[in-house]
Amino acid sequence: MFGGILNTTGTSSTGTVDQDVAGAPLTGIVTGGAVTAPDVNGRGTFILGSIDFTYYIVGTEAVRFVGTNVGDVTSGSAFGQGSAAPAFSAASVSGLFVMDEPWPTSQSEFGPSALAGQFSADGTSAVAGVVDYNEGGDVTVNVPPGPDTLAASYAVATSGYGSISAGVVSGNPDFTTWGLYLTDPAINLVDPNNTSGGGGALIVELDVNAWGTGFILPQAATALTGVNNATDFSATNTTFDIINTVGQVIGGNSTATGTTSINDINTNTPSSTQTSGASVSGTYTADSTNVGRYTLSITVGNETSPESRVAYVTSGGLAVMVDVDSTATFIQVGSGTVQGQQ
Repeated sequence: MFGGILNTTGTSSTGTVDQDVAGAPLTGIVTGGAVTAPDVNGRGTFILGSIDFTYYIVGTEAVRFVGTNVGDVTSGSAFGQGSAAPAFSAASVSGLFVMDEPWPTSQSEFGPSALAGQFSADGTSAVAGVVDYNEGGDVTVNVPPGPDTLAASYAVATSGYGSISAGVVSGNPDFTTWGLYLTDPAINLVDPNNTSGGGGALIVELDVNAWGTGFILPQAATALTGVNNATDFSATNTTFDIINTVGQVIGGNSTATGTTSINDINTNTPSSTQTSGASVSGTYTADSTNVGRYTLSITVGNETSPESRVAYVTSGGLAVMVDVDSTATFIQVGSGTVQGQQ
């Protein structure tokens, strides 16, 4: 896992990155390398240190990339910081935010991991909030009925290179440190082609016992609303199946129903099973103490017992989810999103 701030020209890049390779974090690595201009399809290449990448342009400030070295499996995204010279500070992180560190980009000493939460930043140096997580079935110890608390310090340099450190999660010492990399407030990190919902930062967890990538987004709304919502969820269970679902739910009051398509991949066989139009039903309950957090009980397809999930609302059109049920028959560790359909 790596993240950082890069300055690029038409032929080269320089910058500072952080990385965590299976619990061996390194910070403040000065790196760079050659860059080739994109071809007519928006494809080009760049080098960071000894790692080769191919990139594909989404827009003027959004790029997807994949590593091309033998023996490495790397992919990710890069986002611009705006047309002006960077002038970030601690005040650039002020107010309410939602944090998402989804599976499968997150791992821990217990195996697959996923984390989501919300916090308030004071614009100076401190963040405080709540998080829910699942580390290989070791779920937030207070669920039900509530999440673990989060308290930490943060700092941001003018370049947008920052950190969240000295973190204390009340039920788990594995989550303490993140790299923080601020982006153009006009960019929607989840949907860069969307002209609304911008702001936030990319994050990389830099702990010994847990590591992963994700983002923080400004919390512009706290109500899980919208009649028609698209949903996606990815998970792995105790038999190492990889389950991907995508579908639509219709919500109203505190219930939701819909359908989803499922791709269940058994990595041991290997084999896969696809199911189209599987049923989805469930209930969601607002957390009156932590406004913007919801607990969900969701049954998908032929499950014999519902899954327990937690959702954090970031805006009127987006919420992030994490699975917190260590005994669900269908899913062990997973994460996903709920996105409003216009």
